[in-house]
Amino acid sequence: MDNLMKEEREIFKGAANMQYQKGPASVLGYNKGGHLTLTNQRLIFIAHAMNIGQKEYYIPLSEIKYAQNGFHILTPTPNMIKIECNNGEMYKFVVKGKEKETWKKLIMQYALEVKQKKTVELNDNVSVKFCSNCGNEILTNTKFCGNCGTQIQQ
Repeated sequence: MDNLMKEEREIFKGAANMQYQKGPASVLGYNKGGHLTLTNQRLIFIAHAMNIGQKEYYIPLSEIKYAQNGFHILTPTPNMIKIECNNGEMYKFVVKGKEKETWKKLIMQYALEVKQKKTVELNDNVSVKFCSNCGNEILTNTKFCGNCGTQIQQ
């Protein structure tokens, strides 16, 4: 895939339809055909050239809240995956039947890994000390223990 960023690698890919979520088309359950690709950083949908409108959709894994079974009342599709993002955006993809569970599992696995890595990177900038009196964990630049009140030696 040509659309990958530096240090991004492909994990899983396959044919998929993306169901429209905005406007009157969402009521009808209109699908856009294309390919879905999971990388170690994003979920990418590239629509076929003959589709009208936006052709590329990029969903950062750090923004994915969950991936679960999807459903549309007018067009029931057993192979639908619903992706909900932290900001409330919703994406629905119809994938090959036997791949649905694999997609859900891998999306959540890599989304969790990305979130944990971000947390570790943020925490790498914070050093931790312990109170000599009570053993309570103390952040750098703290002058007194929040647990016992002992003054911390710098």
